[in-house]
Amino acid sequence: MEKYLISTGKTIDLAVEAALAQLGLTGLPGAVMAAGYYAHFKMFEGYEETGAEELARLKANAGAAAAPKVSAIKAITVNPHLISLLISSLAKYMVLFLVNGLAVYYFEYVGLNPGLMSMFMLITNLLGVAAGYMSKHVVAKMGAKRTVTVAYLVMCTMMVIAYFLYKNVPLVIALMTVTVFSMTMTNACEPELYAACAG
Repeated sequence: MEKYLISTGKTIDLAVEAALAQLGLTGLPGAVMAAGYYAHFKMFEGYEETGAEELARLKANAGAAAAPKVSAIKAITVNPHLISLLISSLAKYMVLFLVNGLAVYYFEYVGLNPGLMSMFMLITNLLGVAAGYMSKHVVAKMGAKRTVTVAYLVMCTMMVIAYFLYKNVPLVIALMTVTVFSMTMTNACEPELYAACAG
């Protein structure tokens, strides 16, 4: 039990660094980072307009009247949907803060293994990247509003189950990673929801 309490993220980093040096793979983290950047750009390919698409859009919009500018303060005061969406976004990030903050306490005092925190953070961050990629497909099938509603219901359900089954550490880790996955998936919905409220 004591060896788990002594292990920290720093000793794990040093051990990995020493192992890579011994194998002659000191450039591996840089290669993994470059592969991650490449995957990131491939994931979001198609979101930006190419030069030809932008010119075609500008020509099509040249004859149309310019849309009236909307003041952000005015939009908030007269639009209850926008206020609800702002509160929802704030609550979502409060959940993320709670999950991460409680994870520190949970692994230290309930799970009695603070070394699990680094594994939890790694899993949630990897699933966050996967959720960012998958969200465009889910939103295309379900729509932004329905995706957010389902994701929030999944988040609430997972947290309630974890609350009652807190003694089972692997199950709590799984439930909390699903919570963070669902929360991250809603990030792709926000631009569409805010645009619908502003109109």
